[in-house]
Amino acid sequence: PMQLVDVLIKESDGYQPLKGPLKKRFPYRGHTKGQRKDAIRQRVAMIRSKQNLNQQWLETMAHSDQQLREKIALFWHDHFATNIRNPVKTVEQINWIRKHALGSYKKLLIGVSKGAAMIDYLHNKQNTKDNPNEDFAREVLELFTLGEGNYTERDIQEAARAFTGWDYDQNGNFRVNPRHHDDGVKVFMGQEGNWSGDEILDIILADGNTARYLTSKLYYYLTGVPISTRLLEQYSTVFGRNYNVTLLIKKIVKSKHFYEASIQGTKIKSPIDLLVGSMRLMDLRFASSSLPKTLQHKMDQVLLYPPNVAGWRSGPDWVTTGTLIDRLTLCRNLYNNTLSSHLKTAELTTEGDELVSHPTGDEQLPFKSISLNQTTQWVARQGEYGLLALAELLFGRNMVAIEDSLILLNNQISTHTLTAEEAIITLTTLPEYQLH
Repeated sequence: PMQLVDVLIKESDGYQPLKGPLKKRFPYRGHTKGQRKDAIRQRVAMIRSKQNLNQQWLETMAHSDQQLREKIALFWHDHFATNIRNPVKTVEQINWIRKHALGSYKKLLIGVSKGAAMIDYLHNKQNTKDNPNEDFAREVLELFTLGEGNYTERDIQEAARAFTGWDYDQNGNFRVNPRHHDDGVKVFMGQEGNWSGDEILDIILADGNTARYLTSKLYYYLTGVPISTRLLEQYSTVFGRNYNVTLLIKKIVKSKHFYEASIQGTKIKSPIDLLVGSMRLMDLRFASSSLPKTLQHKMDQVLLYPPNVAGWRSGPDWVTTGTLIDRLTLCRNLYNNTLSSHLKTAELTTEGDELVSHPTGDEQLPFKSISLNQTTQWVARQGEYGLLALAELLFGRNMVAIEDSLILLNNQISTHTLTAEEAIITLTTLPEYQLH
């Protein structure tokens, strides 16, 4: 396992940006002027562009060699949950997150905070010295750094004053508008000074509660269980020195504790994790962007569309009466192309809102490619224990619970009542496949 960690980190050294739409198509400031129908066309184009971006990132997660980078980028996407219409601003934020996902959290935080997407989403354009808006200041303290309970309402108010004037120009470049910036003395976290927004972030990052909050959150993401007080102090002390994300990940996943039975298979896969894993298993790529987004919608997690600034829920909350059947049958329905009830087209109202509507029918092939060849060949090379080896890779946990199922599947394969491909798909319908 230790060598595998090093391989994952090395393979994730590289970075390739997602390709978004051209800036000139979706301007940073304002929208199409003129007839109402022109504005609607632009809004429709934005929806479709974000949908295409969703598919592009999803397939990158599934098929890129940089698995660790994409895995941690998904974590930061939830951490900096942002949902705006403009796809240019969206792709710039996502690419910044992906580029710096394994690097310095300080650089990641500053870049996201000064990006056009975050400035729009948390209304920092409306934050002026004459009329302070506290939205960004509140969330940067509660959700992005210190965590709830480690600051006061006065700290929020004073931080908001420091962030006044944060804006961007017509090309999306960050700037501080001096006419709107409050350059008076602020008292923040017990420190008095003529603080700028950058200095506020420096003060926050120097506080040990920030390292503790981020460490506990990333630990839970990787394990599915809360971190102990002992490990929290040990890991956060190291992380807080320079906020090196890769170093923190190494500390967590190279520890003996990470491989204890008590935390194996305890984390329920998010819908994105479940879909990405299924796509990788079957070497699946989608022919259009409507189906993957609809599948995500059915399971309550759509990339680029977090429900609010706090991000998505996690753990047992992913499994509900409304999502359970879709989760258990996902691989089988994809492989057998029995998703006709899911094949929906995006209809638009006269206001340009997206609606999930009627099926398009079975005649539309929703996949660019789908195959179990590579997986089946790998299982065959493992000989007698092939299916067991695959189950251990898929489930990452003790196989005792499904021993009878594996024996039955192997018997059916040997008697030719079940193909190897059907056995592999059957593994994905077991409850254990829902867990990490």
